[in-house]
Amino acid sequence: MKSPTYTLVEVYEASRLHLHHFDFYRFHDPREWIDAGFRETFDGRNVILVEWPQKAGDLLPPPDVRIALEAHGTGRSASLRSCSVRGQKCVTRVAEAFPYPSSSS
Repeated sequence: MKSPTYTLVEVYEASRLHLHHFDFYRFHDPREWIDAGFRETFDGRNVILVEWPQKAGDLLPPPDVRIALEAHGTGRSASLRSCSVRGQKCVTRVAEAFPYPSSSS
């Protein structure tokens, strides 16, 4: 997925999933989130990824999952932290689908 820095949002559809990938880096004021009309998208029926959520201040609903990306050479790793019951279900499903390699042999 490319970052939607210049378009603010990219929408991806896969099967019945509607994924909205937002990048608020260019926001200078949290009210820009309201002015952009994005509130309707955060309705609990969509999967939403947000880069730079702090740029929207406290106007965004609380996240279900926080994802932290870390650079490793030419690749990246992601760590997921659940912030709600819904988020814990998501993190559990991801962990089941993509088990973390064991360090023991």
